[in-house]
Amino acid sequence: MFYKIYFDVLGVVFYWKNMMFITEEKRIFAQNPDNMIKIANEIAHWKEQRKDILHNKELKLTQFIEKIYNVINLKNKKINTGGEDMKAIVVDKNSADGLDYSIQQRIFEENGIEFILEDCQTEDEIIEKCKDADALLAIYRQITPRIMDALKNCKVILRYGIGYDVIDVKAATERGIKVCNSPRHCLDEVATHTIAMILAMERKLVFYHNLVKQGKWLANEGFKPHRLSTQTLGFVGFGNIARRAAEFAKGFGFRMLAYDPFLPEEVVKAAGAEKVELNQLLEESDVISLHTPLMDSTFHLINKDTIAKMKDGVMIVNTSRGPIIAIDDLMEAVKSGKIKAAALDVVEGEPIVVPDHPLFETGHIICSPHAAYNSVEAEAQMMEVLATTAVDILNGKNPANIVNKKELGL
Repeated sequence: MFYKIYFDVLGVVFYWKNMMFITEEKRIFAQNPDNMIKIANEIAHWKEQRKDILHNKELKLTQFIEKIYNVINLKNKKINTGGEDMKAIVVDKNSADGLDYSIQQRIFEENGIEFILEDCQTEDEIIEKCKDADALLAIYRQITPRIMDALKNCKVILRYGIGYDVIDVKAATERGIKVCNSPRHCLDEVATHTIAMILAMERKLVFYHNLVKQGKWLANEGFKPHRLSTQTLGFVGFGNIARRAAEFAKGFGFRMLAYDPFLPEEVVKAAGAEKVELNQLLEESDVISLHTPLMDSTFHLINKDTIAKMKDGVMIVNTSRGPIIAIDDLMEAVKSGKIKAAALDVVEGEPIVVPDHPLFETGHIICSPHAAYNSVEAEAQMMEVLATTAVDILNGKNPANIVNKKELGL
């Protein structure tokens, strides 16, 4: 009797949801007796909890059908891996200290996706431990074509952060894998960090602090600071973070220049800056702030040749990617006085774990440990965005933060 009711209702569901079992995978799912029994058990359990459902005149039939549909849909999420739970695997959970994955754990569990945290150190280890991933999440480990070839079920690779240079996007595209990031999660944080670094350099906060620690109460030791409103601030790359930093910088009275070949002039002008070519920016800026992604064209963009074009006594901030600056050339320029000071949140070859690193010999380079992105709110937002993105893609959706959407023809 129960199965008669069950198949009658299931027939209504097929019709009501426009023949939801329309793909070959879903036909296989519907024809599998084990799956049918599982669904029947789910419905029986639900009916036991609501014995009065068929006698409740106020409860619409559509609510009953919707409940059955939700049960079937939840089970259907397991089709692509042969009836087993789909897996979202974090490659290198400990690459960034102190991350809380509980938000992602909850989101994946609610959607019937197994969430696994690994701490892989090598390419071989990633292949061994993550080969069954339907969604792969990476912090700093490089995701190479060889790794992708081993990911037989993988539909999406996600990067914790805005930049995604650790993923070979071209190789992912060739294999039909979507690549995603969290494009807006730390705009305020990195912009604020940029301004803080500019202030720390010009007002010599770290330099003064070290003097006082040595028992030297000397306001005029080292270079003389200048009023910010007399200076020109140049942004190399003028994306979302740089434009947010420009908003903050307006209050200090900077003249602002921006070099970004991908942005129209009206966007730059609307943010309060003047669009210029790179050489003009190098020649006229008192402070240069780097916000460009790492690409072949930006690798070692700041080197002895480009530094030679800068003003004497220029200051440089880098909150983007370490290899944009040729670090040996930077240190030499700081020693000579060509560069008055530098503030680096990112460094080529990071992390720096040597106490007496040559960077700190002059006392005019300050560093933070790739921390510009960091805040409670930014972390929570990133965790939610990436987990939700993975769930959407595993359910056949195409969210806006697929970085290779155009290349995949989506």
